[in-house]
Amino acid sequence: MRSRLGGRVSSILANPASAAKVRGALRRRSGRAPTARRAMLWNASGSRPPSLATMSVGARFPLEGESVRPGNLRTVAVTLNAAVRRVAPGALSVVAALVVDGEDMELRAREGQARVSYGAAENPDLILKTDYGSLLALSEGEMPEQEFLTVHCQVELLTPGKDDELLQLMRMILGVLHTG
Repeated sequence: MRSRLGGRVSSILANPASAAKVRGALRRRSGRAPTARRAMLWNASGSRPPSLATMSVGARFPLEGESVRPGNLRTVAVTLNAAVRRVAPGALSVVAALVVDGEDMELRAREGQARVSYGAAENPDLILKTDYGSLLALSEGEMPEQEFLTVHCQVELLTPGKDDELLQLMRMILGVLHTG
């Protein structure tokens, strides 16, 4: 088998000390099958995987340059879903169709749980249309809520009273996004 392997790989396997390092790097860690790259990087340096606290340090620094609309707005749904799962919508019960730059998303809150998914909403109580730039400015606190509601979005109310429930839920989501 060694004769079929070329160059570096055969020299690593020929050296017993190097082969032992490679085998050690590929061992299972904490019950999970490691990816070869992750295991080799962490074992080669003799260190452990970076902690969440270490990785979050980079999140505290401001981004450089202009924010650019993502090529796929599924990221908006994922971000909103992560935020809405951290709030407790209580007795709110609303289904909203969110249309961001022409792409459909569904915000659904019922029985104390809420979620946002990418795709068209079934039987929405209201439809909110906006653009990515305005939604981003609102979520980052760069645009007042009143300006967003009066200038940068269009709401089509299909079930009376559900606009107030959506507004309450959106305020809770914005609170999560602003506090991080």
